[in-house]
Amino acid sequence: MEYYVYQGATTLWHLQSGSVQSFLKYIFWTQYFVQIFGLLLGLLLVATRPSIPRIASLIFHAFIIILACKIAFIIPLFGEDIYRIIVATYTGFFAQFHFPNRLIWISQLSAFLSILTAAIFFYGVTKGKYRYKVHEMTLFFDDLPKEFDGFKIAQISDIHSGSLKNTKAVQQGITMINALKADLFVFTGDLVNNKATEFAQWVPYFAEIHAPYGKFSVLGNHDYGDYVHWNSATEKTDNLNQLKRYHNKTGFRLLLDENV
Repeated sequence: MEYYVYQGATTLWHLQSGSVQSFLKYIFWTQYFVQIFGLLLGLLLVATRPSIPRIASLIFHAFIIILACKIAFIIPLFGEDIYRIIVATYTGFFAQFHFPNRLIWISQLSAFLSILTAAIFFYGVTKGKYRYKVHEMTLFFDDLPKEFDGFKIAQISDIHSGSLKNTKAVQQGITMINALKADLFVFTGDLVNNKATEFAQWVPYFAEIHAPYGKFSVLGNHDYGDYVHWNSATEKTDNLNQLKRYHNKTGFRLLLDENV
């Protein structure tokens, strides 16, 4: 894939002088090896530390974003290559088999999509995660008792509180939930990214959620602490028990292999 991106990039570089081309090629392959080195370093840090270091988390996020940008870059190139193969095959029947040169505007489109992808990721990790929306769904059941006609359930999921920083934005989300005036509230997993302590400061905020028929919750895969290296099984168990206490302090009725 890296070489495929390189092919598209060289089409753009041909517009530059020879010295600039050489410099851009150096920069391109340098970033590739830095990226591979960074990924290996991140994996090493995760394997040798009791928890995922912030630098390792940043490395992994950067790697994913760069990978997504490169995938966006090669999509137009792949479409162009299909066209080039068809043209080359067609002309090969009547004349000399020859691949058409890459079109500059296709490579420019690839560059634009790559930059756009990076911008979308940047928006997502900074502002987008606080862009809360309400999705309303009306559910129909033939055997639903009439008493439940119009009964409203508010459901949220995947808070991942370790990624939250903006208290004002979170408060707006709580306000949106209460504005629904739901009869029942449910939270369906992943209160944290890795550790229970991530949710400590958010307990008062989510405790403000009100629903006359109660607030219920379940654990998600991240809540079990399986993505962190613990010094002992006891430490991991203590973390989960602390998270359960936070559910209680928030007013959530945590369901553990049970129903109410």
